[in-house]
Amino acid sequence: MSQWTRFRREDAAAADGQAFISLRRSGIAFNAQFVRVNGLAEVTRATIYLDADRRRVAFQFHSNATERDSFALCADGGSKGQSRVIQTQGLMARHRWLALAALVDDPRGRQYTPTRTPESFWAISIRPAFEVSVTRSEKGTIPNDISGIYRYVDQNEVVYIGRGALRARLGAPERKDWLFDKIEYSPLISSDE
Repeated sequence: MSQWTRFRREDAAAADGQAFISLRRSGIAFNAQFVRVNGLAEVTRATIYLDADRRRVAFQFHSNATERDSFALCADGGSKGQSRVIQTQGLMARHRWLALAALVDDPRGRQYTPTRTPESFWAISIRPAFEVSVTRSEKGTIPNDISGIYRYVDQNEVVYIGRGALRARLGAPERKDWLFDKIEYSPLISSDE
């Protein structure tokens, strides 16, 4: 009897009808369904708003070329030119939490379902990417009041993942003898988020 294994697509294709925004190393892409549903085919610009504390990125779409802080919304390959992209190298370079989220290996891990904000922006909440890294010997540099998700790494291998107050967890007596040489973490304001 044959052993069939389903081939798993590793591109960023989504199921039909699913609108999403995806991160790339140097840009942010809006799939064809998102463009179609929101009537963005003729729109030429996007202004980006950040809420870095909550890891949120919002977009306001328009065609005002005089808006100094806006980005050109360009046709992207695939989907018969219906998807759009904005080039955001400078944005990525200045915000490590965003740049690292764009480096996730699985393209589906870089896709986000947008929601409408009260300001009528389209927003996405970026998954934490363990963007702060300190060696174990530098653990004293972690602020006392930081909570979030964290992982302990030993010789580039993740040995533990947790959440909560980083310094308190790190100082727990039972962890004194754990083997790890690095702590990577993402501060979070809200444990629910």
